[in-house]
Amino acid sequence: MRFHQSQKKIRLISGGNRSGKSTSGVVEDIWHAAGIHPFKKVSVPNKIWICGSDFPHGVAGVLVPKLKSLLPKEWIRKITRNANGVEATFELNTGSIIELKSFDQDVSKFESADSKT
Repeated sequence: MRFHQSQKKIRLISGGNRSGKSTSGVVEDIWHAAGIHPFKKVSVPNKIWICGSDFPHGVAGVLVPKLKSLLPKEWIRKITRNANGVEATFELNTGSIIELKSFDQDVSKFESADSKT
């Protein structure tokens, strides 16, 4: 709960395998995308990037199933697959977008989607 309640801009959660790191992060992301964070004022729509170690394991194997298990289906407007066939973009009814990326992607994939920013 201290992780979720913290008002710090940068927070860290660490622990061993199966200690809840991914779950805590995905819950935070869902709260932000839905505009329902219980401890922070959040405006929607917004765009959130969730990064995993790689697409086959970190993203497709861990983050996509975690996101789909915690995100109510009725909140999802659209899911789009990336070029690798992985469900990588979740658009919510709030207009917010959760985009899954991996650390093995080229750095240019992490540049702003809007060339004016």
